[in-house]
Amino acid sequence: MALCTDKSLTYLNDLGYNVVRLPRKGLDPLDVLGRDGRSLERLGRLDQLWMSRKPLPEIGVPQPAAHVNGRATSEMSTSMGLRVLNGVLKTIGADVPELSFAYKQADNLQFTFGDVTARLVVPLEVGNFLSEGDIHNANPFVERYFADEDTDAFIVTEILQSNEITVSAKDQRGSSFKVDVPSIEAVLGGNVSVTARDSAGTNITYKGKDAVTFGFKAFAIAFDGRWRIAGVQPSAELSFSASTAAVDAGTQPVILRRGTVALKFV
Repeated sequence: MALCTDKSLTYLNDLGYNVVRLPRKGLDPLDVLGRDGRSLERLGRLDQLWMSRKPLPEIGVPQPAAHVNGRATSEMSTSMGLRVLNGVLKTIGADVPELSFAYKQADNLQFTFGDVTARLVVPLEVGNFLSEGDIHNANPFVERYFADEDTDAFIVTEILQSNEITVSAKDQRGSSFKVDVPSIEAVLGGNVSVTARDSAGTNITYKGKDAVTFGFKAFAIAFDGRWRIAGVQPSAELSFSASTAAVDAGTQPVILRRGTVALKFV
């Protein structure tokens, strides 16, 4: 399915958030993302890019995000759905996060995140941090993403997290698919609870001790002697894969392949 029409990458857009394609840890407020063509990668934290005389903004503690609770993804193929589910289960504490045996007769999966919280940094405080200081001109990241019109850069200001995910499965006929809860519990271990939401056992909630990141807000940033910031419309093109993009703090960002998407600042 084309990126621009894949509802699994847009189901949070009308709430003002972009989607993390494979929910898990690896994306936080103050992270800088670089887009090179269709590749959107985490490149590091803001203070690795900018040497400021102002203190780095504080990231707020998790706050309830009730307006996101119950928002369901689109239906996904079982193969794609299991990639999402296994990644979530691994992050929230499952001993063996592999449930293909439980859903091998399913035709598609759908997910709903519960007990959602948001962590954010105040955008104006980001502006204060950028108001004084200097950019790391010698860093190849800067050369590629702030001196080349073929690339874009973004600053993450808010993330959505949850330690609870409900899975609904359907078979090839479109009927709800029942799973064997005891067999799943035996595999996942005691760190993740497994609960049937209905008597038929077709809607299963998994809840663990740690939270995964599944959505985010970001502003576009550019530097041409002074900082320019622009709001961006949430879209499938800004969906992000934290599983492949996390870069350890302190490491140098990498140069990515050339792309064709340009963001204009006027």
